[in-house]
Amino acid sequence: LRTAGFGYCTIDYSFRFLSVDDTAVQLLGHDRDFLMVHRLCDILPDYVQTISQLVRSEPIAPLQVSLVTAQGTLRTLLLTRLAYEDQQIELLLQDVSGVIQQRDTILKSFSDAVLILNCNQEILEIYPNETLDIDLSQFIGRCITDNVLEPADLAQEIYKYAQYALTSTDLQAFQFHSFTDNNATRFFELRIRALSDREVLVIIREITAFKREEEVLGGAIEGLDALQKMNKELSVQLEHEYVAQVGLDRMMRLSHVSNGFVALLESKQLKLLHHVGNYNIPCLNTYLKRQDTLITKVSDSERSVFYKGSELRNQTLYEPLIKETDGVFICPLMYQEKLMGIVYLETDDPQNFTPSVLQTLDVMVGH
Repeated sequence: LRTAGFGYCTIDYSFRFLSVDDTAVQLLGHDRDFLMVHRLCDILPDYVQTISQLVRSEPIAPLQVSLVTAQGTLRTLLLTRLAYEDQQIELLLQDVSGVIQQRDTILKSFSDAVLILNCNQEILEIYPNETLDIDLSQFIGRCITDNVLEPADLAQEIYKYAQYALTSTDLQAFQFHSFTDNNATRFFELRIRALSDREVLVIIREITAFKREEEVLGGAIEGLDALQKMNKELSVQLEHEYVAQVGLDRMMRLSHVSNGFVALLESKQLKLLHHVGNYNIPCLNTYLKRQDTLITKVSDSERSVFYKGSELRNQTLYEPLIKETDGVFICPLMYQEKLMGIVYLETDDPQNFTPSVLQTLDVMVGH
């Protein structure tokens, strides 16, 4: 043990030192007389909960602790329980300061938050960042499931995947989301890998921006797919009624609405061509003939608009055609700078009209 640089000591069940060899004296940073009248928990006051595991009857993993010696040196030790019998505990002490310092330097350079867990799922080290901004001393030595992280099911997931990592040595990864105080959604990805047979590395990375871009890309792909399907169907037959039916159907599917219509301009008046939804058709026909409506205003502007919520209700020319409507999309049908008609969609859930959906709708109307 002396040749390998290990220290050896024995303590009783109240953690009082019974014997300490010369190397252990050096590693603990106090003279033998001082150690023999103190307890291990006096030397390591920040690790009382951690070293309490030494009196467990079941096997335990080596314990990692840090202390400041009487000479002011910061030292990290690995405590390995060799024996647990006859009212005394035999401990092997190993100085791992150099290894830990190298690891600390690497992990502190990470832009992600990092946790180090032992095989009992207790936190050995925390390297916080803006994602995981928590007090270090509060959680060192505590089990990951002991109300350390919110939401609680996140800790359970970390616990589960950490066990997988220890048994398989493969990289484990999963994603989760949480809500901020103002009810905004944040997305995270966790990657978990075994550092050894007794330690696990947990990397917590925020991927909210990536998820937002993924949603935009997904919306664009969905819009492109809808546009391709519409073009394919319209290439078969170009009769006005059929074009309106197919086009309206594809636009309503894309925006997830159940009410909408297409009207064409004939003899300077809009006439209903095709509709879907719970419209009162005589009232709708009368509405389309009027010149003092929101549709007329938008048609004159030759640009599509989307109004929702209070913005919609504050439009002086707006008249609800469906009672539950909380958002309307109106787009003029233009050909060679001439108004040919309008497309009108209305919804009770404006959130479906994302920027990518609105952009795709404009393209579909153009087609």
